[in-house]
Amino acid sequence: MLGSRQGRSRFPISRSVFAVALNTLAIIGHKAGSYKSSENSLFGELMEELSHGDIIVGDRRFAGAKLYIEEIRLLYRKRWKMERLIEEIKIWLGADVLRSKTVEGIYKELYARLIAFSLIHWLILKASERHQKDVQRISFSAAVRLMATYSMKMSVAPFWMLPLLYEELLEKVASSIVPYRPERIEPRLKKRDQKHYGLLKISRAEWRAVNCLAA
Repeated sequence: MLGSRQGRSRFPISRSVFAVALNTLAIIGHKAGSYKSSENSLFGELMEELSHGDIIVGDRRFAGAKLYIEEIRLLYRKRWKMERLIEEIKIWLGADVLRSKTVEGIYKELYARLIAFSLIHWLILKASERHQKDVQRISFSAAVRLMATYSMKMSVAPFWMLPLLYEELLEKVASSIVPYRPERIEPRLKKRDQKHYGLLKISRAEWRAVNCLAA
């Protein structure tokens, strides 16, 4: 139960930090903690797992004399890929709103999505190697849909068909190429208005009790 602008939150809120390899987009480390913990403190714990000689390119919010390694502008431009990875985890894997009401449940949901994220990127890497495609251009969302579809097919297919379906899956994932749009800018705005309901600051049971008495 943490404080927020709307009062005390009824749901656990987690703060997470990820380290990702820029070339493969694979997660090489992560730390999660309560919302009271800072990203800098979690990042400090994560740094202990890195190897000597690793170059860290962080978000601008991590700027500070004690965190400076060296100024590498070209690598910082590559760091923008992290924003896309965060979108993949939060939107395509549904981690933007977790359903558990306990800290342990939140961690389980988060780790399950990180495992799924790593498996999907492993599939993308295999597809790019097999069909000589740029791993950075293969669509993550298409890979998610294809993996779900072929998981159903492979679960009911005879054993001898599994290698054929796997090769077919790799081919389709490799062909799902995102168009090259270097100058594309997308505003973080919604095109459609959402329904304007008020914010429920108490439990639904409490709301029903109060409104039943009022009626």
